[in-house]
Amino acid sequence: MNTYLFAWNPDRWNWPNIKEMISQIPDKKPIHKWKTNRKHKIGYGDNFLLVKLGNLEKSDKGIIGFGKIVSNVYKDKDVIKNIEQVNFVDLEFEKLSLNPLISLEELDKIDPNIHWTPEGNGNAIPASIFHKILSQINKENSSILFEKKIYFPIIAETIDSLLIQQESVHQDKIVKVLIDQYNSTFEKISKNSGKPISSIAEDMVNYFSKELLQNSEIVSEWHDKYKLKQINTNESLSYSLAFNPFQDEIISNDTVYKEGSIKQITINAYERNPEARKKCLKHWKYKCQCCGFDFEKTYGEIGKNFIHVHHKKPLSEIREEYELDPINDLIPVCANCHAMIHRKIPAYEIEEIKFFLEQNKSKEL
Repeated sequence: MNTYLFAWNPDRWNWPNIKEMISQIPDKKPIHKWKTNRKHKIGYGDNFLLVKLGNLEKSDKGIIGFGKIVSNVYKDKDVIKNIEQVNFVDLEFEKLSLNPLISLEELDKIDPNIHWTPEGNGNAIPASIFHKILSQINKENSSILFEKKIYFPIIAETIDSLLIQQESVHQDKIVKVLIDQYNSTFEKISKNSGKPISSIAEDMVNYFSKELLQNSEIVSEWHDKYKLKQINTNESLSYSLAFNPFQDEIISNDTVYKEGSIKQITINAYERNPEARKKCLKHWKYKCQCCGFDFEKTYGEIGKNFIHVHHKKPLSEIREEYELDPINDLIPVCANCHAMIHRKIPAYEIEEIKFFLEQNKSKEL
């Protein structure tokens, strides 16, 4: 089984259905016929690499696809040059991207002796080099996926903490809060990558937004949680909650309260069980368990039976249905203390907020 290098130059040929082909992967392996200068020792079962060339920056050139050749050489018309009999093979793509999976600069480092910018199609590539390229592509993809699994929940928690205080939040604000709270982590990433901290944080939030807009599996738990709105004509986005987290629901007579399960109202939403909330407030009463604030005592009738209920373990950390203990898992807090609880990720404990309050009271005396 051999490996051959094919080239695509967008300056010479506009590939009209490349985006459609990319969208089919990995559910389907799209096939595209490609010209080849090689007539012999190439055919069904061989590997191929596709390099993107043209009038581009060197970093924008490189391997954008790979897969298997699924035909032997056959003759067909070259519609671009209007030549009747040209050699073709069918390429079946396992991976295809508009941007380089491995840049031309990286290819030169892997093997500077190989001519990575061929005029024709079908140059042979040593098997060892093909596997080295494949290994590096898979390593990069695994690394990106691993990073997303780590920082996507952190971004979601940051958005949640901001939406407690306001109805919507701009991407730039999310980036700023992330940098403020995780500056030391961003400094390490910046040192290793050579990219500015601001660019790294922006990329993270942009990745999150992009995956949400595409309804990707990696962000499935947030598909129905957030509503994204484009700001003016640019690509900047703002986040808001897609549902009211305290919507009523039908409660059975079971003594076990479920929290975090998916239900169908108008959209899918994490249930915040109102019966569990009632049981929590029956025990703790309508008084902030951090600062002691009582809305009814301060505001009179309009403040009666009003208080926030804080989930000690955020639903986004649980990500599955679990048995909720309304007294030990929920706690009533005022709006101010609730906002302070979510000033960092993970959120402050109730006892920590009490400590801050006591500490600052002693400073006033």
